[in-house]
Parts: sequence; C-alpha cells; structure tokens
Amino acid sequence: MPGRLELRLGIGLSPLEASHTAHEQLPAGDPIEVWHRQSSFIMDTRLSADLGLTSAFAVAIEVPLRLFATTIRYEDLAGNEVTIANGDVHHRDETLFGLGDPRVGGRFGFRAGDWTFGASIGLRLPVGRIEPNPYTEEAETRRHEHFQFGTGTVDPELGLSIDHDFGDASLGLWGFMRAALYQNRYGFQAGNRYAGGITAATSFGLAAWRFSATVDANGELAERWDGKPPVDDGNQGRFDLYAGLGVTVRPSAAFFASLSARVPVYTHIVGGQLDLPVVIGIDIGGTIDLWDSAETHEVALDAHDHGEEGPGDIADTPTPTPVAGKLTVVDFAADWCAPCKVLAALLSDVAREHPVLAVRRFDVGDDAPDGMILPHVEVYDAAGVLIYRGEGDPKALAADIEAIAHGERPPSRMPASTPTPASAPTPTSSP
Repeated sequence: MPGRLELRLGIGLSPLEASHTAHEQLPAGDPIEVWHRQSSFIMDTRLSADLGLTSAFAVAIEVPLRLFATTIRYEDLAGNEVTIANGDVHHRDETLFGLGDPRVGGRFGFRAGDWTFGASIGLRLPVGRIEPNPYTEEAETRRHEHFQFGTGTVDPELGLSIDHDFGDASLGLWGFMRAALYQNRYGFQAGNRYAGGITAATSFGLAAWRFSATVDANGELAERWDGKPPVDDGNQGRFDLYAGLGVTVRPSAAFFASLSARVPVYTHIVGGQLDLPVVIGIDIGGTIDLWDSAETHEVALDAHDHGEEGPGDIADTPTPTPVAGKLTVVDFAADWCAPCKVLAALLSDVAREHPVLAVRRFDVGDDAPDGMILPHVEVYDAAGVLIYRGEGDPKALAADIEAIAHGERPPSRMPASTPTPASAPTPTSSP
C-alpha cells in the first residue's frame, strides 16, 4: 500500500552442538586423541522496515544483530575430561555480539483473484566483522576466531513466493537464494545458500489468529579460503530439511506478533559443523500509514463526484446486521482507514449497478474489534445467512462482491501468514 511503513523485529533462537576428534598434546607434551565437544547458543535479531511506494512495490532495509555464546569441553576417547596444550587456540568459552551484514532492496507483489505473487531482491552490504583464515599453519599456533559476523563482500539475494487463498485457509510456496560472488580481503568466500518451502495456514474461524504448518529445505555450499574449501574443519557444505508450526495474532489492524518452532527431520553435514536441534522464531511488527496514496484520493474524489445519495441502497448502520429480504454487504470501516475509503467508493459503484444489494457501513471507531483487519466486509443472503467474509485488498473485495451479485460464490478472503525466508539462525561458522 503506498505510504504504508511496516516495521518488524524478528528474533531467531537456537542451541547448537558440534563435536569432532583431533590430534592434540597434553600440557606435558604427550600426544593424545581427543574429542572437541562444543555447546553454543546463537541469536539472530533482525530489525527491518518496508515502505510502500506503489500498490505493488516497497523499498526494504534490514539490520541484523548477532549473538554467539559457546563453551568447549575436551574429552579423551573414554569420555573423561582432559586439559590440552593451547586449549584456547581453536575454541574457548566466550560470548560474541555484533552487527551483521545489513540488507537493502525491494519487494514486489500483486494479487490476481485468489492468487498472490511476490518477489524480493536485495544486496547484503559488508558491514559485519570478518576474521582471517583460521586454517593456516600460523593460525594453528595462535589464538584465532572461527565465528564471523559478515562475509566481507556484497552478496545479492533473490526471493520468490506464490500463495493461493481458499477462504479460511491458504497454501503457499516460496524460494530464496543468496550468492557470494567473490572473496573478501582475507581470501574468504561464503558458500551460496538456497532455501525453499511450503506453508499451509488457517484461522480455524478465529478472526485475529492464523495457524501455520511449514516444511522447508535449506542448502549451503562449502565456504572457500583462497579458492579452496577447508579440509579438516569448517563449513564444507550442508543440507537441512525442517518441519515446523507457527501462530500469528493480530490484536489490531496495525499490529501483529508471531511465534514459530522448527525441528530438523533430515540433516546432511560435511565437515565439523554445528547441529540445530530446534529453531525458535519470534516476530513482532506493525504498520503506520505515513501518507494517503494518490489512488485513495482519486477513488474517494470519484465517489464524491457520483454522490453518496445517488442510486443504490447505501446507508450507515449503528449495528452490523443484515437487511431482511436483501443481499446485504456489511462494510466495517473507520475514518482513519485510507483503504476503507477506496472500498466505499467501489461498493457504491457496485450497489448502483445491482439493486439487489444493500450496503451498510458500520463505523468501528478508533480501532477494529477482535483483531479485525480493515477493510473488512461480511455478505449475507436474503435469509440473513453469512455467505462471505473478507478483508484486505479493496479491489479484490469489491470484485468478489460483484461476483456475488451475479450469483457466484467466491471463497472468503482472509489474510494468510507467509514465512520469511532464511529467518533461522545461521548454523555454520560463516555468516
């Protein structure tokens, strides 16, 4: 929507586990084969803002903050804890916090009937802290860091999505790719990332709630140092298949909060990487209308030129109830809702063309009740039975009501909850 600013805080949380064996030395100099058992916790926080410039395009920016906390335990092959020489060279108990690589780009989207199509493009900018090659002979003898906050390169991203609305339920597919096209000043080149998934969502008849189930696949190619992937450690490529559940609540038209949990159902890892037993996602956000779109003013002006008192059964109502013996459209609206003005103008045109319709406008006041998203309409048949319920895009709602007036029965149009690609914490040593 032009002039609409969406702000979002997203948090991804996960415990991490990794273990591998290595040849080490005891403090006295004796050689020993030991287990490196690393337990970690990662939190990726994303602050994002999308500003609609047209009905189909928005500019977007995302700023990530990353926290990585880890502990290390060395064990002999019998499982006994041991102390090794230079035990803090590769790993140590530590907590790291810093800025990741911000993303700038744009989002596209449009709706055609019950289908919604979306795309996003962006660039990751090299702001996050990077580290020198930890796999050189020199690094083997001095304290070094494996975890990186950024890639040190400008990385392009592309996302695609398609959703079908079945009324009280929806089904969506999405895909995502992030490419690292060259190496940074330390010779590091991150592995390309690919992800895709399917999401089914329904409200179970609850106006303010949306429940979802997801299956998503995530793949990452091996990182490279000076053109070569690491041999004994590091990210040498991985594939993860997740299944998850989520819930979103909208206590008002301008605010939402969601919680999700995903668990791996299949994982294939090459090299000494971190396992994610569960990924928790928390998203909180809202919208602010900074200005009314030119489209809103144009359609509202057109409605004024036609006159609200012209032909057509259109009236305000103190109660959202149907008119006996008529096909009734109850239009839940508010003076502060710019899209509601667009819908009101469109409904007046439909009512003038179809005398069978009675349009009744119900003013919700300062806020929409029960988490309702405006514009919101309900359609009742001549017997007073609810046959349609929808909210969101004014043009799509008006088109459905036009179809109902012609005797058709389109499915109810309630909003879906679509996952954000690549919202999980990064499971590897690279960002």
